[in-house]
Amino acid sequence: MRFHVPSYRRLLTLTGALLLGLAAATAAALPASAHPSSLDASTRCDQETHKWVIKWTLTNEFTKSAVVGDAAFKPNGSAVSGDIANGKTIAAKGSAGDTLTGTQVVNGSATGASLTLKLTYADQVSYSKSKDITFSGTCVATTPSPSPSSPTPSPSKSVSIPALPTTGSSGGAYALGALVLVGTGTGLFLFARRRRTKFVA
Repeated sequence: MRFHVPSYRRLLTLTGALLLGLAAATAAALPASAHPSSLDASTRCDQETHKWVIKWTLTNEFTKSAVVGDAAFKPNGSAVSGDIANGKTIAAKGSAGDTLTGTQVVNGSATGASLTLKLTYADQVSYSKSKDITFSGTCVATTPSPSPSSPTPSPSKSVSIPALPTTGSSGGAYALGALVLVGTGTGLFLFARRRRTKFVA
């Protein structure tokens, strides 16, 4: 039984083709990973509106400019303003305008927010960026607790004051009447006693 042994030239050809294939695959994957950018966020609670305010900062760290697309802020319905919007161009690294900022306002009851976007560079390479943040604490207005009610005072008891004896002219008249009655009674008593003494004798 005879084994077929590939020639040196054929081995060299196969090895070269394999290396070329690896090089092509590496070149295809390299542009996407060689377009760096950063997406950062800072948050604060607005004590007047009781809403979360997020400041987003997008920085291009590549040597070519890019266009923002597919920008999506969550929660849905958030108020958004600033330069981070679809169609906005971010300049190449080191140039004026290589940083874009945007502001997002979220209800105070929310627990977090996120931003997802796509950057399409001048060399037609697209790169996606996203960031999720979680709020620390709450931003909801607190309802002040009611102050304890003051106890209702109980009605005070009325104190009766005894009437004072009547003085003046009315008091003198009463005294005179009493003396007359006493004198009359005494006279009647003596008169009756005298008559009884005479009758017995």
